[in-house]
Amino acid sequence: MEDNNIIDDDSTSTATPECVNSDIFDYGSALQSNNMCISCINSHRAVAFVPCAHYVMCLACGSGTTQCP
Repeated sequence: MEDNNIIDDDSTSTATPECVNSDIFDYGSALQSNNMCISCINSHRAVAFVPCAHYVMCLACGSGTTQCP
């Protein structure tokens, strides 16, 4: 009987360095866009609200805000 659950250790990845680098770049872009202020979307987040600790606004937008949005 043949075992179909055998893993071939000699298999190689088909990913090229170009593919890997573009994937890393795309992931970095996503991280950078997720770090933008939810109010103005122009500046990086810099304010943490207390007691919830949400880190969602830049200094300019967060300085006039008394409650977490």
